[in-house]
Amino acid sequence: MTNRLGRVAVALVALGLATAHQDVRAEDSADWASLLDALLIEMGDGKVAEAEARLELLLVRLDDEDLLRGQVAYWLAHSRMSLGDPEGALEALEIATSRADTRQRAHALRSQIEALGNQLDTLPFETDLSDGKSPFVHSWMHSSEGQLDIRMESDGNKALLWTTTLRDRTDDQITVNFAKNAPSPVSIALRAKAEPFPAWLHVVVEDAEGTLFRSRTLEIPASEWTEVAVDIADLLPVLSTTNARISTVQSLSLQDVTAWQSSDRGERQLWLDDVVIR
Repeated sequence: MTNRLGRVAVALVALGLATAHQDVRAEDSADWASLLDALLIEMGDGKVAEAEARLELLLVRLDDEDLLRGQVAYWLAHSRMSLGDPEGALEALEIATSRADTRQRAHALRSQIEALGNQLDTLPFETDLSDGKSPFVHSWMHSSEGQLDIRMESDGNKALLWTTTLRDRTDDQITVNFAKNAPSPVSIALRAKAEPFPAWLHVVVEDAEGTLFRSRTLEIPASEWTEVAVDIADLLPVLSTTNARISTVQSLSLQDVTAWQSSDRGERQLWLDDVVIR
């Protein structure tokens, strides 16, 4: 019951922040009340299917210009995910990501959904990305910082294009997630190229205890492919006060820390290819 009350409080805060920045007209108040009722049904009473049905009806009733449409779409995605319908959730998030007031939360939820559906369960894993599939997803905590896409590189081969905008005191991160019973990786190797200026990366793993370990800082030169190879055993705890050793690895990430290492700012592209995780 305590957890449900906590979720209700979070939902109410989210709605409060949304209404604080929007001019909610008197004639819209019934729609806001309908949304609140649906959230209370889902998070307070635990009746997720009923909440989903109410949100679907409300979304149909709202026109494209309605200020409430993004909020309803986001919480509909949340309900569908709780019901085990990730495809339906992603469909609703298409609407939520198009709205300024829900875009960041929607991107974060979409990243979480994509991560759940894109876990490695066997090793070794190798890909040259020619099949158009990547093991990496954007970290949900960094979902508003950049984009991932598989594109044709200048040499005519497909590669993973990681585009991020460098700003002061910010980083970006893409992640490979491992299924519960997957073996722990011992190394990662890949080719990388940065444009138009260099990139600095950490390889970061999170183990089953939630402890983070990272590599030394790796420099990726601008406009030329370079080989990157990191042994997981060489990673050190992020918190230097701990003597923890890596247990079962849950995720392996590439963390872009260029903004902390360089004065370069603006959009930067990082190409990745020939990924091997052993």
